[in-house]
Amino acid sequence: MKTIKINISQLGNACPSQRELAQKTFGDEIEITAQNIRLAVKVGLNINWAVQQLKVFALIRAEYNAKVAPIRAEYNAKVDPIWAEYYAKVDPIWAEYHAKISSIRAEYDAKTDSIWAEYKAKVDSIWAEYKAKVDPIWAEYYTKCGKLLIDILGL
Repeated sequence: MKTIKINISQLGNACPSQRELAQKTFGDEIEITAQNIRLAVKVGLNINWAVQQLKVFALIRAEYNAKVAPIRAEYNAKVDPIWAEYYAKVDPIWAEYHAKISSIRAEYDAKTDSIWAEYKAKVDSIWAEYKAKVDPIWAEYYTKCGKLLIDILGL
């Protein structure tokens, strides 16, 4: 069986907290094994995202992109002039609108900033309570996905 490894540097698009957790858990390199997948799920790594970073998915995506590129180019060649015509007509209207609304927007912001702050103060604690309830459900979801991945890979 082929050994698949992911270097931490390959996780460059991952959010910082996920990169840090992966580094802390596995060091600089992660070997894809059933045990490591289980551990990744257990510590809260988003393996659904990580799997998409494997080269095999990149190759499939590259093949898709290669097939779609000429179709997209043909589409853009037809649509770009229509967009240009649209913006040529809309841009002057948009500029006039912004000239008129800028002072109104400043007045609006001055009146609503304190209302927004009051709203945020009330909602932040509700959001924290929501997250406390939802996070374990997300963890369960990722655990199930990890187990499914193990089954799919036959690990």
